[in-house]
Amino acid sequence: MIPSCSIRAPSSLRQGKAESRRDSGKIIEEFSTPDLCGNRQSKVLVRQVSEYPVVLAILVGPYILLRLPGFPQASGRAIVVSILLLGFPVAVFWFGFKSRMIRPGGTLLQPQFDRVRQRIEWAIRFVVLAFGVFFFFVLTFPLGKDLLLLTVGQKPLRITRTLEYGRSGGRAGNPVENIGLSDDVKEYQLYYPTKALRVGHKYEFVVLPNSRIILDYGESNER
Repeated sequence: MIPSCSIRAPSSLRQGKAESRRDSGKIIEEFSTPDLCGNRQSKVLVRQVSEYPVVLAILVGPYILLRLPGFPQASGRAIVVSILLLGFPVAVFWFGFKSRMIRPGGTLLQPQFDRVRQRIEWAIRFVVLAFGVFFFFVLTFPLGKDLLLLTVGQKPLRITRTLEYGRSGGRAGNPVENIGLSDDVKEYQLYYPTKALRVGHKYEFVVLPNSRIILDYGESNER
């Protein structure tokens, strides 16, 4: 049975409503779909809600996989980190080239910004692409070198060090922890840690030399 409404919606809402405005010489149309009672439902909201499972899978999925009994930590973490660090710059470049930097309904679409809107959008696009380039050379490129060495038969390094500190950056949901080890000036990175690390204890780490990514770790028996 189709529910009835106490107040009849206007015909413009029952049939769906298209709004248009002029932006830098282009006509932009926004469509909204009404429900049975004439209430407008935002397609943008539906799209945003559909993105939540993807973000949740990126943040939580690897933890679940790496905690499965018998799941190989070193190779499993290498695969997960490779997907993350190789896929992220691709997503950034795709967003920078293909997406609109100024979203519909934003403040910058108001008439007073007509003269500078295009320059603002290009500036935002430049910042996004510059971040993608920075990310690629700092994180993705060193990992690519390590993966190339693995494909020709070189094994990851095994080192035994004392843990001096571990920092997650203070951000909730941050999947990476910066690790400081004794006798080493530069930090290592541990993605999706599954075992607690205690400062002052000695551990054996399986690491990739160029990207300084920790693939596996366990407490050492050495004194």
